[in-house]
Amino acid sequence: MAVSRRMEAKTTGTLMDIEKERRLTTEKFKALRKKEHVPAQLLDILEQVAAMQLDAREQLHQPEPDLKELAEPVRRNQGAPILPREMFRLDTAGAAALFNDLLELACNAEPPLSNAAQTIREAIEAERLAPLDAIEAYVAQDIDFFSKWEPELGEAPRTLSFLAQAAATPSAVALGEILSKELDTTRTWMHGHCPVCGSLPLIAELRDREGHKHCICSFCRSDYRVPRLACLFCGETAQDKLTFITAEEEPGFRLDLCHSCKTYLKTLDFRQLDRRSLPLLDDLDSLALDILAAKDQWRRATFSGWGF
Repeated sequence: MAVSRRMEAKTTGTLMDIEKERRLTTEKFKALRKKEHVPAQLLDILEQVAAMQLDAREQLHQPEPDLKELAEPVRRNQGAPILPREMFRLDTAGAAALFNDLLELACNAEPPLSNAAQTIREAIEAERLAPLDAIEAYVAQDIDFFSKWEPELGEAPRTLSFLAQAAATPSAVALGEILSKELDTTRTWMHGHCPVCGSLPLIAELRDREGHKHCICSFCRSDYRVPRLACLFCGETAQDKLTFITAEEEPGFRLDLCHSCKTYLKTLDFRQLDRRSLPLLDDLDSLALDILAAKDQWRRATFSGWGF
């Protein structure tokens, strides 16, 4: 019953947080439209997706986590996540409904997205594909499931994974918020994966006067503190192997580079700027840095929070 009480308290707080996030999201998209590097058509789609996800979070029927499935504190201290993502119990009915709404949105978009979405719709109608199968494949990180569909989706090969990720995210975030209450926030997490679900980080942020480094999980969006001077992907700690780059036209953003594994982690540093962090959209805002990194053969460990 203790978990139920915590969940009720968190749900109430979440509704307030959702309204705040809705306002911040609207403001952020307005700012993004003033930039030239993000196509207006993409922003149109993503703004609608973000709004639909927030609506879905307000209507969630989130299953409670089974206490018996949670990792014991001793195992967590050794690096085990509280609950591996493949064991996340989502609001499957809500996720499936959102998938269908997102599919309708994509079908009404411009090509090539609309063409790929129509192919997916026809596959569902022919019972070759079920939305829940795609959602479960995303949660389980079943790359092969999506790879086999990519040849059929033409110039927008990641459309199915985009829809599955967008549909699963509201429930995954809600469960992540519940489980993250079990974290010891006074400790620095010394492992490369999320302490809640075991996924890789999406983005990092420097906070406080000391510049403490926090990561945002790419799956459940949990927030956790990590070592500032270490590669979270290969464990490199040698300072001559760890550098960062910035771009004058993108203040507040940097790419933390590891020369051992050629991987980078995007990091926000808004401590000297009058702006609020909204990691998913800040990641989109700084897309120019990802393009710059790709030209120099640097590799990003995860896709963006939108699945591309």
